[in-house]
Amino acid sequence: MKRTNGPHAACPRARHGFTLIELLVVVAIISILAGLLLPALARAKQKAHQVKCVSILKQIGLAVFLYTGDNDERLPGPVVAGVRANYDKTSSQELIYFIATHYGLPAPSARMVLAEEFVCPGYIRSAPGVSGLMGRKVWLLNDNLNPNSGVRVRPFGYPLPPEVSAPLKVTEIDRYQPPSEVYALTDIDQALPNVSPAISWWTDLPRRPVHGPVRNQLFFDWHVEAVPW
Repeated sequence: MKRTNGPHAACPRARHGFTLIELLVVVAIISILAGLLLPALARAKQKAHQVKCVSILKQIGLAVFLYTGDNDERLPGPVVAGVRANYDKTSSQELIYFIATHYGLPAPSARMVLAEEFVCPGYIRSAPGVSGLMGRKVWLLNDNLNPNSGVRVRPFGYPLPPEVSAPLKVTEIDRYQPPSEVYALTDIDQALPNVSPAISWWTDLPRRPVHGPVRNQLFFDWHVEAVPW
């Protein structure tokens, strides 16, 4: 008969669980760490979007520069100020229509092209109700080099009456402002002072700058800068 009550008898191993206080302490520590890490991760993601946006603007600047070199130094246009990322052969009022091949995109044709690589990832993240980019205004061109005068000077011209005008040559810009100090293209949002709630596509725009305290802007000397707003 097997003895179970001797000095060498096996004893069941005691089991210990977390007490309620220990669980609450663990939950509190996790909450504190999450509170510290999540904002840092959000800032890192926003910074990554801003860096990508700068790269896209530099590519757009290069495409415009190459276009002017092929067109007697004249800027692409005449175009509307709100810039879309989709185009076909009927999109001759759009910036991307003129610079598509210089940007590495297909030439305008009967096929509609949507160039997602032309769009800031911060815009995609922040614009309300983005289920697709077709038809959306994703950048804004400078539409007045002479803001302190009653005579509007549109550097990229304008294609619609009653203000039909041809685009300027790059060499004409410094008649109004130094090219290194005036933007050609900017991030777009509802907080821009020259974007009116009266325009039909205003509700499509992000409510505030997508990169936090700055907007990325391409200047007429083709450098890109994060400008406080």
